[in-house]
Amino acid sequence: MRDAMASMTGPAWYVYRDGRYSPFVDTTPWWDDPSAARLVLLDDGRYVDANEAAIAMLGVDLEGLRSATAGDFTVPEFRQMVPWIFELLRETGELHSTSMLRPHGRPDQPIEYHFLRDGDGPGRHVSIMRPVPVEAVRVVPGR
Repeated sequence: MRDAMASMTGPAWYVYRDGRYSPFVDTTPWWDDPSAARLVLLDDGRYVDANEAAIAMLGVDLEGLRSATAGDFTVPEFRQMVPWIFELLRETGELHSTSMLRPHGRPDQPIEYHFLRDGDGPGRHVSIMRPVPVEAVRVVPGR
């Protein structure tokens, strides 16, 4: 959909961080819903807390989650981006993107996530996620 501020007349150009328009972010902020899957991570990437929805999505219990670090539930093609994502979070304070979740004992699941620096207090970052159609996530080898 063309944004009225794109141009007064003539062609309009859009640039998207992930290289294409996402229809999944043009609604009310789903990440504000208290029932959304929510994870808490420390600066070093260790998981320290999660709600029941996140535990169910990952296919682990809280103890199993606490023995994992960021990237352990991500397909290898996306796992290599974890350090870069944490650096972006430090710089910007908030991220919104897609990834491919690798839950224990279940098939890979495309997700959309919203990541907030210090969302659960200083040094406690919150990642809120939800399943999305596979078309929303594109694996780019070597990226």
